[in-house]
Amino acid sequence: MGVSSDPRIAAASATARPRAERASLLSPRVVMWLIAAVFALLTVPPLVTVVQRSLYTTDLIGEPGTFTLDNYKHLFTQGASLRVVANSLMLAAGATVLALVVGGTLAWVVERTDARGRGVCRAAMLLALAMPYVLYAMAWILLLGPNGPVNQAARHWFGLGQVVKPYSLPVMIFVEGLVSAPLAFLLLAAVLRNMDPSLEECAQVSGAGVGKTLSRVSAPLVTPGGIAVAMLIFVRALEAFEVPAMVGLPGGVTVMTTRIYLGTQRQPPDYGGAGAYAVLLMVAVGVLLALSARITRRGAAYATVTGRGFRPRRVALGRWRFPATALVWLFVLVGLVAPIGLLVWASVLPYYAAPGQIPTRLLTLHNYHAVLGQPALLGSITNTLLIGVCTATVVCLLTAGAGWFVARTRLRGRWVLEQLGGIPLVIPGIIMGLGVSAFYLQVPIAVYGTIWIFVLAFVARYLPYGMRYTGSGLVQIGRELEEAALMSGARPGRTFARIVLPLLMPSLAAAWIFVFLVAGKELSMSVLLSSPDTQVMAVSLFDLFNNGQITQSAAFGVVWTLGLGVCVALLGVIARRARIEIQG
Repeated sequence: MGVSSDPRIAAASATARPRAERASLLSPRVVMWLIAAVFALLTVPPLVTVVQRSLYTTDLIGEPGTFTLDNYKHLFTQGASLRVVANSLMLAAGATVLALVVGGTLAWVVERTDARGRGVCRAAMLLALAMPYVLYAMAWILLLGPNGPVNQAARHWFGLGQVVKPYSLPVMIFVEGLVSAPLAFLLLAAVLRNMDPSLEECAQVSGAGVGKTLSRVSAPLVTPGGIAVAMLIFVRALEAFEVPAMVGLPGGVTVMTTRIYLGTQRQPPDYGGAGAYAVLLMVAVGVLLALSARITRRGAAYATVTGRGFRPRRVALGRWRFPATALVWLFVLVGLVAPIGLLVWASVLPYYAAPGQIPTRLLTLHNYHAVLGQPALLGSITNTLLIGVCTATVVCLLTAGAGWFVARTRLRGRWVLEQLGGIPLVIPGIIMGLGVSAFYLQVPIAVYGTIWIFVLAFVARYLPYGMRYTGSGLVQIGRELEEAALMSGARPGRTFARIVLPLLMPSLAAAWIFVFLVAGKELSMSVLLSSPDTQVMAVSLFDLFNNGQITQSAAFGVVWTLGLGVCVALLGVIARRARIEIQG
């Protein structure tokens, strides 16, 4: 058969060859491995850098020196190091118990009883969860400080001295427990909401009272979910930085996260000692997360929501209804109104004093003028918004493709995406900040000292959340839609862009909103990545408070809270219109 001499056919053939070559270059397998390479570049170098730094000495300019195991030897043999580890464990354990007691009790009252104020409690929990941790810690320092309302009341009403030492381990446990209580509430509320009440009804018909039913029936059914929630809160308290830094360090109470931070602030920096603590913390977090996942998988044996006429029912508290309602309002007052109210009060003072200790004629808005008139603080607001937008957008773009490859294809090696996307779960924020800063100081890439190092670190940190939202969204999309497109001749890329992506948009929008909000209040990574020219709001507030500018830091915190509230309200309207559900 001869070759056709028709010039139109030849031209079509010449055009088809480049298209085929481009198609092969952008085949699903190639795209999958490109995404895997991006995941690896984001997550692996910080992890490897932290481990490497823990095995080397540090020279005068902060560079790795000679190989040594002394960093680990000091960690496990020196009394000061063991005390740091013990403080971390006591903080995490105490905060977990308090969070479970407060959050679990309120979750049961709201979800399973006829107490009033349920909507108010849910709203207060969401607002408390959205409140930046650095701001919450600052508010409680003002409440419990030497000149705070608590100690002032004890002094004037009872003639006592300082009844609360604000910079101590018990106060750290108390504040961290209240910080984690909203998370415990939301997680345990979901467990209680889906528990079949017929078992409790049987107990009450048999003559058991509310207390006995709660202890003998409800508590055992909630135990698997409760243990998983406890482990997650323990991990969150173990890797917490804001409360230990603001409450613990002024009182000389050091935990592993603040020890890592102090190691990087020395001259010369102690990257080796900080790296050893970081590796120990990562191992502990990894073990706890693995145990939590195993308990969650085994929780199916305790399933009570089935297809056999499940119907939720609330327990009638009778004479206990009023105390339960009072408990709800007590948390709203103590956990939200008091901290925010005191911040507003401090923001309008010429100098800080407890309520009632300064004439109202001295109240002023000067702090707001001073804060909004500082170019550096205004720049930190711009940087925070820009970093949040870039981080959320990149996370959604990467995890949309990665989630599709994991959930929808059978390509060999797709498990690599899932594993790489899960690595940041075992890397606490302070360690991610340490790894990213140390890595980009060594490589010839000019991102250190710019906002782009924040974006790189934050994208790596929040990849697991994007994967979670994408996976949940893909589960709800039927495969037959994609199969129909493929049967019609559409390529996988076109099918993804024209069918999967539009249907996945609500889940991606929810992921975008969540990542944007959490990136805006992140301090543990930002404090190690910031420079004088690249401040963000969390670090600016942290520095203002540590420098003794209490009234200005309160004013800046109020501005931040109002701005965050406006963002949450606008995003909430968008979410409701798009029927998006945002979950932490």
